[in-house]
Amino acid sequence: MLTVLAPIVGVGVSVLVVVGLLALAAWRERTRALVVARQVMLTDAIHRELGAVVSPIVEKRTFGRWQVRFTVPVERPAIVGRIVAIADDVLGAERVAAGGLRIVLTPRTETERPRFVSRMA
Repeated sequence: MLTVLAPIVGVGVSVLVVVGLLALAAWRERTRALVVARQVMLTDAIHRELGAVVSPIVEKRTFGRWQVRFTVPVERPAIVGRIVAIADDVLGAERVAAGGLRIVLTPRTETERPRFVSRMA
């Protein structure tokens, strides 16, 4: 009896493992799609109001907390304040639903743009 039952249990456990891994992959894909949708929504809102001044990076942290990272021009505090306000407006529902929204601001280093010299002159 055990010789018949052992392969059946082995196949059953294998099927459960595969189904579990597929469910985990589907959950991960849904989470990734949600993050991408939020990042696009936030980027569009910022670009619509201020132009292409920053590009946010949206992440969903462990235990459902959302994080947005910006590299901002610190010499323009009015723009930085408006960027934070837009992020709060766009992702405000996630802040309440998921237990927090973390906004990380990194100063942008202003480097001089290289000057291109035409060789045709």
